[in-house]
Amino acid sequence: MANYKLRQMLLPSSDHRTFGSMKPKTVVIHNTANRASAENEARYVHSRKSGVSYHYAVDDKEAIQLMPHTKSGWHAGEGGRTIGGRNGIAIEICYSLDKGDKRYPIAEDNAAHLAAKILVQEGLSIKDLSKHQDWSGKYCPHRMLDNRGWEPFKRKVAKYMEEIKGGGITMLGNKPVAIISVVNDGDVTTGAMQQILSFLYPSYNPVITRSGKFDYGNIKCNYIIGLGGDRKQHSSYINYFVSGRNRAETLEKAKDFRRNKEKYRV
Repeated sequence: MANYKLRQMLLPSSDHRTFGSMKPKTVVIHNTANRASAENEARYVHSRKSGVSYHYAVDDKEAIQLMPHTKSGWHAGEGGRTIGGRNGIAIEICYSLDKGDKRYPIAEDNAAHLAAKILVQEGLSIKDLSKHQDWSGKYCPHRMLDNRGWEPFKRKVAKYMEEIKGGGITMLGNKPVAIISVVNDGDVTTGAMQQILSFLYPSYNPVITRSGKFDYGNIKCNYIIGLGGDRKQHSSYINYFVSGRNRAETLEKAKDFRRNKEKYRV
């Protein structure tokens, strides 16, 4: 069973490699083809002013998110001209270079669970899982292709999807899940989102989703927080609601939520 923590090291919104807005249509799987951990991969991307960008790096212990699901990245080798690059959430699996590295199978299992979680969260199916090779022809994910492991990986993702849908989501990795439900990007500021994320870390694994897209009935957790818009725009499952009449007021209420959360219980 996958066991990993999920945390963020987001690229600045001004970084040109987080270009445009996107509606996810696929999850694209990659292998890093090196010996670096997820944190080192993320730090490397942060240190560069050009080159690749992707949404997650996953190793045997954690998954690090570098980009929100609403931003396209440079990862599929075709300049964003196809669905894979323009509308794909990219997952890089670490430790794939050495065939004898015992950390890789664990990282791959964690990536399968993460992919399943994202597919369910975004309302996608197992048919929407793809590999880098599908979009640009590059031999990637090389470890899976070497081992004829793509189809087994897809079956594992499908199994995790069924577990998530059927059993209710209570944990992501080794922490309880919390849901932040936003109406759309225009209703909240980065600052308001960050205030609530900071409140949840490090005790919870927060998932950001769009209201109405997630099967909230399968979530069993302490926090389902509606952020932005008005209450009617969110699912009836939310148990906290944080919103102001404008972006500035929403930010102030998000700060206040950290100090007095019961004030926002619905």
